[in-house]
Amino acid sequence: MGRAQHPDGRDVRELTVDAALEQFLTEYLTEEKGRKEKTVNDCRRLHERWFSPTIGDRRVSRVDAATMDRVFGAMRQAGLSDSRLNQAKSLYAPFFSLGQATRNHDKTRWSTFRSRRAAISRKSGPRRHLAA
Repeated sequence: MGRAQHPDGRDVRELTVDAALEQFLTEYLTEEKGRKEKTVNDCRRLHERWFSPTIGDRRVSRVDAATMDRVFGAMRQAGLSDSRLNQAKSLYAPFFSLGQATRNHDKTRWSTFRSRRAAISRKSGPRRHLAA
């Protein structure tokens, strides 16, 4: 799987979260998915209120699960509804899935290599030791 590229050739994971999220909202949710303007603006406000102060100026590649968990924890502590938390989850799950898939690519390749090695070992049969 190739890395996603920004139109000017930069890797999206090297953009700030604010810039990448804006690109995601306009190019993906609005243009590709056809989401209504109100929906996109709700997502934008959710990001600006809860996520941008913490991760907005970080590069996408530098955002980890622990940081996202802290933001979601703050939202829960503030008493946000399950509906609002689910909206945030829906927004960020696909947004960070590209990075997750890229990080897992090497693990998948390694797993495939290991399973091929195991298959070759099974074909050659068990090792037999000669009794002295």
